Formats: sequence, C-alpha cells, structure tokens
Amino acid sequence: MHMIEAVFSDSAGGSLKMAQAIGTNTFPLGGTPGDVFAFGMGLSTGDLSHIPDPTGLEELQKRFTAGEPLRVWYSDQPDERCGFYWLLDRLSDCHGTISCIKLPDFTCTDHILVHWTGCGEVAPEEWYGLLSLETSLPDAQRRHYVAQWQALVRENAPLRAVVNGEVRSVPESLYDSCIFRELAAAEVEFYEAAVIGNVLGRDQLRISDLFIHTRIEKMVRSGALEALTQPEDGCPYRRSLRKTEKFPYLFRSF
Repeated sequence: MHMIEAVFSDSAGGSLKMAQAIGTNTFPLGGTPGDVFAFGMGLSTGDLSHIPDPTGLEELQKRFTAGEPLRVWYSDQPDERCGFYWLLDRLSDCHGTISCIKLPDFTCTDHILVHWTGCGEVAPEEWYGLLSLETSLPDAQRRHYVAQWQALVRENAPLRAVVNGEVRSVPESLYDSCIFRELAAAEVEFYEAAVIGNVLGRDQLRISDLFIHTRIEKMVRSGALEALTQPEDGCPYRRSLRKTEKFPYLFRSF
C-alpha cells in the first residue's frame, strides 16, 4: 500500500517527487509521483470565507478514506501551518492513519548551519534524512488543529502568523517595520525585487515575497513611492521604484 504524501507548495512537491527515486548519495524515499499532493494555496493571507477545493483534494480524500495512510510534511512557515490545519479540517469526517513530519528550523551539513524557512527549500537528497522525525497524529491532536483552523476561518483576519508555536490572526501591518527598514536603507531609486530579497534574507521571515509586494504596493498607491518601470516577465515586483517626498511621513499610515 502506498503512502500518500502532502505538502503545501509546488516547489516542495517537485523536490519530494525527485526524492522518491534519487539514490546517488542517499536512499530513495520510495513511492511514486502520483502519491504526492502539493496544495500551494497561500492560506496565511486573504479571505477564508470561501476556499475552493484545489486540484487533487478529491483524489486524496478518496484514497485516504479507502485506507491509504497519509504523511504530511510542514513547517512553521505560516502558509504550511495553515495548509496543514486546512487539510485536517477537510479530512475531519474521514477515518484513517495520519503521520506528520515537521521541518526543523535548521540542519548542520559539513559543519555548516543551514536554515530552512519552509519545505520548499529542502533539496531532493535531504528528504530521506527527515524520516526519523515522523510522528503519528493522535485523534485528539487532529481535533485540536481542526478547531484552531475553524477559529481562524471565523476570525477571517487579513494575515495569519505563527506566534509562540500557534497560528494566530494578526494585523496585516505585523511585518511593516522590517519592510520599512529595508526601504529606508535603499537608494532614492531602487529595484523592488532587491528590497524584498533583503527583507527575506536579513530577517528570515517566513512570509512570501508576494505578501511583501502587496505592502509595498500599498505605499505606491498612497503616493509614498512611485513606479518608474512596468513589471518584468509577469512578476509584479520586478520593477524600479522611487521614493517621493511623502515617503518618510506616509509610512505611519502604511
């Protein structure tokens, strides 16, 4: 019987599928690509009042209900924690065996400390080494996570973050001080993608680049920043911006 694998980003799903067969310097994880379900839904931001079922959910539910065990890979990255809770909620009427592997914050390789902010950063050859962290998910814990998710849906805040080990509804301005610090350090004219990279790299924030872009875009709409170029290659933050004379003052209402 195959093990169903669930992750919460396309990059994690692709890496995990490669890990099933890779065997150069490590053991293959086993299974087939059809056993991997990647739900990259970005549930840490936005409206939760109506979440359409993603591709693959119905098949996963059928296989789980038919008796196939499920293994969930997640981390403290808010999208992954929210995805984990959401999936348990969608399986709350199904009986079956669930185990989970929570990604550690870091790993040591050849005397180098490597930080992971999410499963999408795990290389194909690294998944097998995480199997020792697998634990079963008792029914009481499942119910607890489902209740947490249902509370988050009722609150329907614009942003959700992991605070003291729990997912909480938080103000959308939670990370603004980190974003503004990098904006303030940038030149008058700057490349937005570079600032976003600095925010993520310096603070190791477990948030998406697109979320930071939405906060910067709010400053563009307020008049504190001005767009000099159109986005490149369909990516909204690959553009040049310029600070206006309003920049240091309008941040207070950002």
